[in-house]
Amino acid sequence: MSTNTYIPGAPADEADAPRVVLITGAASGIGHAAARLYTERGHRVVAVDVDKAGLDQIAEEGDAAATLVGDTADDAANEAAVALALDRFGRLDAVVLNAGIGGAGPLEAEGSLARLDRVLAVNVHGVASGIRAAIPALRATGGGAIVATSSVSGLRGDPGTWAYNASKAAIINLVRGLAVDYAAENIRINAIAPGGTVTAMTAAQVSHPVLGPELTARIPVQRWADPHEQAEAIWFLTSPAASYITGVVLPVDGGLSANGGILLEELVAADAVDETRAYSGGTGDRDDFRQHALWLWESVQDVKATITDLIAEGDRVVVYWRIEGIHQGTIFGVPGTGKAFTGNSISTITIQDGKVVRYTVLPDRLGIIKQIGGTPA
Repeated sequence: MSTNTYIPGAPADEADAPRVVLITGAASGIGHAAARLYTERGHRVVAVDVDKAGLDQIAEEGDAAATLVGDTADDAANEAAVALALDRFGRLDAVVLNAGIGGAGPLEAEGSLARLDRVLAVNVHGVASGIRAAIPALRATGGGAIVATSSVSGLRGDPGTWAYNASKAAIINLVRGLAVDYAAENIRINAIAPGGTVTAMTAAQVSHPVLGPELTARIPVQRWADPHEQAEAIWFLTSPAASYITGVVLPVDGGLSANGGILLEELVAADAVDETRAYSGGTGDRDDFRQHALWLWESVQDVKATITDLIAEGDRVVVYWRIEGIHQGTIFGVPGTGKAFTGNSISTITIQDGKVVRYTVLPDRLGIIKQIGGTPA
């Protein structure tokens, strides 16, 4: 008979909330924030990660935390983590399967499928293995809660991250299927789908002078999440407040997944302009791409452009720019003001049969308008 019984009025922070929680990927980011949150609220944590230095910080919590260095793609590591929880604290009430990696690169690149295998091993096999290892211990305590970390990248596709997208999508249906299998045993299995969150994995994107604002502009709340905000969602799903919630994927993304991708004018941090210009006779090497990329900014009055980085791969080139000038002519619809300005830009260039057939330009429109003042005409 199921032990799945609702107790009215039981708040999430009372003694019947999870008392012993196993957290993977706990050395940094969302996992670290979750480990801190549970110990701060009086619970016991078993923290698992491959990063010993990060785990040492959690170990400073003293008797409230036990740590294990291990790779969750390894079944033995997951079994050892559950055993540690039982040996050290006598029970297991909740599991947070947060460990994950990105990577793989272009599909046709050498070694991409081997890298895919590794991404799937950690992100998917690691979650399935973690659930499998934890079920007997949760069953022994009359039930419990499991939360896996998926991603908004598991809800849709992103350029250049096909392996990560596939792995995070797999977690979603893994959670749904197993939630159905174990619901009658009072074992709830859910997932969160974080949006842009400031972690070590995303630091380069957040700090990039052009890409950072462009990505932020697509989040309706206009900022990235703090890892603590993701940890609070995890806390909720493992608490008695979520006693009737299982098989759910909760986007914690500032409205990103609710947005169809259209940016309101007042929220736009970059303006997209398509230009088509045939190009023939070039050598197709990096210097040739660099010379041709300069065409666009050289055609804009009063602007000096410097290429800060250029990435050429296959038939696509990405150019990062530093742009500066004196605002004498009309830029972004703003008549000349005589003010100096600087900014950044990204150009993507598509090559077909040795010809540049399309430019897509993403300048820091809003940032430049703020410097030169005025209102676009």
